[in-house]
Amino acid sequence: MRKREYFNESEIPYGTLENFGLTREMIESLPYPVMNRLLSSQTTPVLPLTVEDNGKVIKCQGKIALVRKEGRVDVIFHPVWETNKLENFTPEEQERLRNGEVIYADIMEKGKCFVQFDGELNKCLFVPGVIIEQNIECLSESEAVDEESIMLLKNGQIVEITDGEDTVTVGVDLDTPSCLRIVSGDSNKWKKEKEAENLPQYSFGLFGCWVNDGNNNLSYIDEEDYTDEMVDLQNLMASRNAATAQMNGMSNNYGLKR
Repeated sequence: MRKREYFNESEIPYGTLENFGLTREMIESLPYPVMNRLLSSQTTPVLPLTVEDNGKVIKCQGKIALVRKEGRVDVIFHPVWETNKLENFTPEEQERLRNGEVIYADIMEKGKCFVQFDGELNKCLFVPGVIIEQNIECLSESEAVDEESIMLLKNGQIVEITDGEDTVTVGVDLDTPSCLRIVSGDSNKWKKEKEAENLPQYSFGLFGCWVNDGNNNLSYIDEEDYTDEMVDLQNLMASRNAATAQMNGMSNNYGLKR
């Protein structure tokens, strides 16, 4: 858990916030409970954001939080993503998105964006690039990320950061609040944790089963409507659970540790 930091109003980085359409007047006019959250390193409610990318003005939304750096205070954004259809991208981009990659692509009125395919929604999530780049810059200072790694992150790549014997892996993931997922371990662990978010095909309960269609879309089947395959799988799982319970019991009886 990140240590709670406390700030005073004079430390608020008004210049950075101004770059995202939040003027000093707007910040100083925040309701007292919201300002109180901001000054205690909590996230605000969703606020309107305005950014500029190559002369193009882009309107979006997001929460903000203050973070303390060496000698100064900075801002982390928790942007609200929007969606686009997969077919609006080139065949090459579609293939990369279906393979789970995050791409950096131009989306008409939104400029350059980080894009990620969500199989559950069957849509592409996207967030303006300049917002995530701000979060990457904040991360680069706290984790001592070099310039090459920063460029890889900005291109949607996964980056391993090694400090002595410790390795941390970072990558853009629009399913996380700050759109950056940080995992203690190497890139393989980062990918496995991402894959682990997928549900199993069958999740048996006391009275029925939730069935995953492969994209984490669930449907419910009553026990009386189980197919032969589902009955066989449920019996197999019950047998495995009974065997595991028996082994645990034997281990406890003999004082063994598993």
